[in-house]
Amino acid sequence: MANRRCIVDYLAKFHCPLYEDVFASVHVIQNESFIYLCNGTEFVAVYSKCEKQIVVVYQFPGKACLMEEDSKQHCLFVLCENYGLFSVILHLKDRFSSESQQRGASIDTCRVSLDACIIKDPTIHSFILVQNLIITVGQKCRVRTLSIFGNPQLGQVSYEKIEELDVPILENVIISSDKKQVRMPPYLCCVYPHGQKQMPSRGIRNFSLEPQLFTLLFGVDATMLDSPVILCGFLDGQVYYLPLRQSVTCTDDLRSRNSVFRMLYHLGQPVRFIGAMLPNDKGNSTLLLVGHYGKIIQIKTEYHCEGSLPNFIERNILGPVISVHSSATHIYYSTPSDLMTLPLSNTSEESTSSVSDAPAIENNLVLFFQSPHSLNVCKIIAVSCPTEMQTGEVELVAFSLAGKLMKIRISRGPSKTNSSRLSTAQTGQRIKDLLSGIGNVSDRASLLKSKIQSKNDSLKRLNRVFNICCMLQSCQERKEENCKETVHCHVVAKWNHLLLQDSLNLTCALENSSSYILEEGWMLCVEVKSQSYSMSSDSKHFSRLYTFPIAKLLPAQTMEVSVPLSSLNDLFLYALVHCTLIYNFQGILGYQENGRQQDQNSFVSSMTFKNCICLPLKTQTVDILDYLRLANLATLPRELVIKPVTDLVDVFLNTSSHVIHHCSEQIPLKRETRFSLEDGNCVASIKVSTELLKCGLTSTTSGVTFAASTVAWLLSSNSEADLLSLPSHPVVTATTPTGKSIKIHAKELLMNLKDSGGGAQPAVQMQFLWGLLHQSEVLAKKVQEVRDHLCLGLKISSEATEKLLSAYQQLRSMELVIL
Repeated sequence: MANRRCIVDYLAKFHCPLYEDVFASVHVIQNESFIYLCNGTEFVAVYSKCEKQIVVVYQFPGKACLMEEDSKQHCLFVLCENYGLFSVILHLKDRFSSESQQRGASIDTCRVSLDACIIKDPTIHSFILVQNLIITVGQKCRVRTLSIFGNPQLGQVSYEKIEELDVPILENVIISSDKKQVRMPPYLCCVYPHGQKQMPSRGIRNFSLEPQLFTLLFGVDATMLDSPVILCGFLDGQVYYLPLRQSVTCTDDLRSRNSVFRMLYHLGQPVRFIGAMLPNDKGNSTLLLVGHYGKIIQIKTEYHCEGSLPNFIERNILGPVISVHSSATHIYYSTPSDLMTLPLSNTSEESTSSVSDAPAIENNLVLFFQSPHSLNVCKIIAVSCPTEMQTGEVELVAFSLAGKLMKIRISRGPSKTNSSRLSTAQTGQRIKDLLSGIGNVSDRASLLKSKIQSKNDSLKRLNRVFNICCMLQSCQERKEENCKETVHCHVVAKWNHLLLQDSLNLTCALENSSSYILEEGWMLCVEVKSQSYSMSSDSKHFSRLYTFPIAKLLPAQTMEVSVPLSSLNDLFLYALVHCTLIYNFQGILGYQENGRQQDQNSFVSSMTFKNCICLPLKTQTVDILDYLRLANLATLPRELVIKPVTDLVDVFLNTSSHVIHHCSEQIPLKRETRFSLEDGNCVASIKVSTELLKCGLTSTTSGVTFAASTVAWLLSSNSEADLLSLPSHPVVTATTPTGKSIKIHAKELLMNLKDSGGGAQPAVQMQFLWGLLHQSEVLAKKVQEVRDHLCLGLKISSEATEKLLSAYQQLRSMELVIL
């Protein structure tokens, strides 16, 4: 085919929402003077070709889905989602006559109220104007209905419903499973059985067919009654037809059935367009069906010696087809990548032979397709019906995904009789066309280059992530805690004083000692699992999960984060801190996820992030020794000075006496019982073998006793230990988080528990140890007998209380040693 060049003029810039299937709600209509644009929002703009600017913007209550102009009544019909059909009277000619010479006039904005809704039905998906009627198609659940509305009566605004018919839905209709489900309205059009000159000029989707083809497709009755036929194309690929005049005159029994509808064709994919082409003096000689995924069905009359039959010719083009319209000889359609034109013509377009001459000229009327031709205009999501100019050019109005409204003029191909030499004007025009094509190709090449560069960057980032994973996994498999070139995490509990209130925070320092960069997409995850500071049997466990995005952590840099451990009134006894390095692969795909805090019951379940990899760094226990506040006893307030020591057994009996009373009287407890430290301090001690401590304390400071070194080792993980110089004697005074004072005292005791063996570890007198174990079993049985009495609700005598006290005192005085 001869190449057809195009000239693109940009008219205006609009907003184009970027939601899925936006093309289903974008429509462009043009006439001689104006262009109407629905850009997928609640706004409909009117562009004046004379003033070359937007003159009116209509704002509807909902998103405008479909529109059509009534040229006779100067009305614009707009279908709004979830509302119905609106009618707006256009007063553009008055503005045109008064401001035709004024460039840059103000834009009128009109808010359309609900009073302009002429058909209130939120289930309407599509409509068409046919003579003095409005045909709508709606669907609710699995029921499709076609409704016919007539002109409103005098004094009324809403249209009157004349008839409602059910459109059949075929069961077990299968469309290719590899195709993505699309959302688009049903396509409606009206076909007339006579020439173009006799057809009413209301709406842009009204066309005629030559009587022979019309009769073959829709029957003799429709031809004899001169009835318009409504064609309905649906998402499931079914194309139905309804003789309009027959449906109005049929009986109620016939209307109650679905027999008024006939299926014309099953396209097998969503119907995108229905039109007619190749006109002659009797009407268009071809009916055209276009599917969303590129299937084209051309229906024409095929002549034989015995008569004539409809001939269905199928062809497939590269889809998906976003928007499509046809002229007399060409199909203009847009794909996600380009705007295309496809010529469709007869080998002998001038032939007007009668049916009797059909067998002789059958070979000269063979319809053939040519290859599609690119117009080098990309990202077009809506095109208007083409307009034939007197110069032979075709004019289209298109709307792009970038929000640009443009006018495209397509010239006809060069004639074979033209001279090989071009005039100066033609040469200049050819150069402009070539430059325009080069510009479009350059834009597409830049877009493709940016996509390739983005994929290359993603692959590079993925390679760096893989290297970091291998490095950390290698260090963990070798179990080298002092691995130099890796990523470390250090955890320290610190006190902060802010706004006259002390708070305990957990500071996690992420140190990058490797040669890699922790880029965007990495996150530091800190999970704190703790147990409440309660001596009851139903102690509660808490788990907190914190994630911190890493912007960019270079080698030899450190990132510190802080998380709250607990308030002073509800501090836990100890906590397990899990530090994990997480990479979110959505960062490679171009998405970002904000850091979030979650409550989880287990560490494994909290690490199940979608599209992420988790690399454990460190697990550390934080206990009361880590967050003691160290100070000298003389600097403590008076109320924090240690009171005289009270025996632990006495404290236990005093605080639990009311528990025994409630149990004996079978009175339920109303609150959790805790050990009270208000009336005195507790003393607890453990005995550890000196030989065992010497093995752990590999290095000691000269001039410091072994007991003082033991105290310094116990407080080595405390953040305040470095700020204070520990005394040379083995006594340290500190403050608990609840404000109580505590004294840590280490001293050496001589116990006759070992023989004079020569080994490094002491040999324990086994007979003495067996005696201690036997004694503890006897005492445990006595305590169990008292507990059984309490469970049975029996009262405890004073003698049993004496025995219980004696048993606890003996258990406390046992000289068991940790070896």
